[in-house]
Amino acid sequence: DATADDWDQSHAVNIKGHALVTKHILPLMKQSGGGSIIFMGSISSFLGQPHCATYATMKGALVQMTRSCAYDFAKYRIRVNAICAGTIETPISQQERLNQGWTYEEWEELKTKDVMMKRVGHAREVANATLFYASNESSYCTGGHLMVDGGQTACTVMTTE
Repeated sequence: DATADDWDQSHAVNIKGHALVTKHILPLMKQSGGGSIIFMGSISSFLGQPHCATYATMKGALVQMTRSCAYDFAKYRIRVNAICAGTIETPISQQERLNQGWTYEEWEELKTKDVMMKRVGHAREVANATLFYASNESSYCTGGHLMVDGGQTACTVMTTE
């Protein structure tokens, strides 16, 4: 049911935004001798999810863009990686709970049915993964993605419902 405007908006935020930031920072990174570019992917880069076609398509494309940019920029000592987060406690998730009338516990139970760790993530955990890719501790990492999802994409949960 996505409209052309829905597709355009998702593309503008999830692909074009990353591309333009990269375009404008690239000359400075080349001049300084390298660095790290970190794109923000999602578990939706890898999973089919209901009512998420535009978002998931763009996040999947972003992972491919990560690989392509890593290849193109490696000669400049610029690493390119993606962080792919699962369900994270954010102001958007707080708003979702309010809109739905859910308690935190109800929301977390619903969102973690297929998460190995049986909890949602926190912004600090995404930030720490991002810091790893930004640091020299990841100096031999490029073209990859780091899942920050409590194991959600690593397994299939079988239910008997």
